[in-house]
Amino acid sequence: MRKKGRKEEPGGCAHARLYKLKGLPLTDPAAPSPPPPPPTEAPPAPPSTFGDPRAPCNVTLGGPEGWLEAPGGVPGGPGGLDCTYGIRANPGFGLELQVQQLNLTPGELLTLQDSGSGVPPDSEGPPLVAGQVLRVPSGRLRLRFRSPRPAAPGAFRLRYRGFRPGCSCPPGPSPLRCLRRDRPCRAGCGGAVTNATRGRLETPEGGGRGLANLSCHWLLEAPPGHRLHLTFERLALDEDADRFSIRGGPDPRSPLLFDSDLDDVPRGGVLSPARTLLLQLLSEGPRQGPPLLALRYDAFPAGGCPPPRLPHGGFLSTDPRFSPGTLVTFSCRPGYALGGGPPTLRCLGAPPLPRWNDTQPLCRALCGAELSEAVGVVKAPPPPPPGRPSPPQDCVWSIRLAEEKRVLVHVQSLALRPNSSLTLLDGEEVTGRVLGEFGGARPPLTLLSSGATVTLRYRAQGGAPQNLPEPSGAPRDDEPFVIRYEGVPRNDTCPELPGVPFSRLAASRPLALRGTVLTFQCRPGYRLRGPDLLTCQWDLSWSAPPPACQRVKYEPCLNPGVPANGYQTLYKHHYQAGESLRFFCYEGYELLGEVTITCLPGHPSRWTSQPPLCKGRDLQVIFGIVSGAVVGRLDGLC
Repeated sequence: MRKKGRKEEPGGCAHARLYKLKGLPLTDPAAPSPPPPPPTEAPPAPPSTFGDPRAPCNVTLGGPEGWLEAPGGVPGGPGGLDCTYGIRANPGFGLELQVQQLNLTPGELLTLQDSGSGVPPDSEGPPLVAGQVLRVPSGRLRLRFRSPRPAAPGAFRLRYRGFRPGCSCPPGPSPLRCLRRDRPCRAGCGGAVTNATRGRLETPEGGGRGLANLSCHWLLEAPPGHRLHLTFERLALDEDADRFSIRGGPDPRSPLLFDSDLDDVPRGGVLSPARTLLLQLLSEGPRQGPPLLALRYDAFPAGGCPPPRLPHGGFLSTDPRFSPGTLVTFSCRPGYALGGGPPTLRCLGAPPLPRWNDTQPLCRALCGAELSEAVGVVKAPPPPPPGRPSPPQDCVWSIRLAEEKRVLVHVQSLALRPNSSLTLLDGEEVTGRVLGEFGGARPPLTLLSSGATVTLRYRAQGGAPQNLPEPSGAPRDDEPFVIRYEGVPRNDTCPELPGVPFSRLAASRPLALRGTVLTFQCRPGYRLRGPDLLTCQWDLSWSAPPPACQRVKYEPCLNPGVPANGYQTLYKHHYQAGESLRFFCYEGYELLGEVTITCLPGHPSRWTSQPPLCKGRDLQVIFGIVSGAVVGRLDGLC
């Protein structure tokens, strides 16, 4: 598995000149590149401490860790405020920078440059956002903050710390060849991450329909004095074949914190009770699609609550350590609204296990919506006025219908601009499987969900409007897509199979839902032709045609004879394997033995037992068998 959260020790195999989590760039694309800084730097200042985070306008910071806030009370010159900061890690260490807070007003600009390698600031992509993490292996970073006015309190807050960079991966062959055909090659997954501070875990790419016996184990260990916060970014499992669990310790006997078979996905994530977590992903049989798992992990001091993370927004905190009693107030960028949680959280409890009093809110784009009507239309948000660039957009529409319905989606027109995409998920945003992922222009199509929920996500990086060649019936330039949906009767069962004569059928479920297994068995005298197991597959089709029970030709059983004072049904000389014969006694006589006997198949075939006897109601039968002859005494009246 390719893990983006790496082991932070020498010997790791991930090294880059400038590390950026999730590919986020370092500067505002709408602003021009800043002029190069002077070749000389200010003399190094004493290492920063947590007691004095608010630095002057121009200073160089150092030490193992610290943070930097917008300058407060610094008057600007005639051209406004122009501050330059330098951050240096200890020798032999790289520099990790976390954007904890970013609330820039129009006209303000914050740029970053790797001063150790001379890499200039990026000029493409969205601006910096709160929660972004940057890694600079050279250990030297230059920041420039410009504002036409004195900076307002809370304009930005950056935290830095040193890390030990890894090594480069040795060269090796890119193609691989499976050496044995009778054993399939499988991608490995899992691993151990010690001193885990921040990163992501993902299931290996590849796999697919029918892949079985997947087993992944991850062991995460935070630095001493820290705990771990796991956030679910993606979790889509096969409910019959896959299972994912999280345990609060290093071994399988540790307390269970999350089980996909028992728990819903927690939106607030999972907190470790100590510094170690064990994650297990198991697949014990064939499945309809590969398991999708993506987790983000962050380490935080054990004595406080985990630092909040709010994409498309920011927060103000009464204590940068987030210790018990801390109040955090959230706010969103223009174009987004706060929802899914209260605007203010308080850190409750006492060390070592404090936690927030509620679920952290989200910044939701105003262009999305929650839809519950049985029929509806979803359109892309309108473009900005002519001559103005379009802003970045991240819109989510959640379609939730009644439980007895499924969602039929008609993509009537689709002509997306460059750097934009449309994703349709079969279910919720975190747990749903991808129905379709589109970019550019394509003709109409229809998709059907497996349940009553569908999620649409539209992402656009923004910039100058650009037109694409439009197919027949494509939308106008102000409508990148038009989607109609409707609720249809739910049909989660495979088609009914015709009856199989002379067979017995056992089903794992009363209804033929996905994953239901049918077991066929023929009656005596018949042989099964075809598979004895049928499975209802993901596409609601059976895994194979139904079998048949064909009659097997065996030597017949001879008529065993009619008991004295009795008679039999269906009297004939020969009986085929599987046929039964029933006996009766005349009035005044009682039957001793089996009422019905059956011809068992074989070579030769034989009856299940000897024929019965008919005796008088007052007759006592006392007999023995000596050398094959019946001897004894009969008392009573016949």
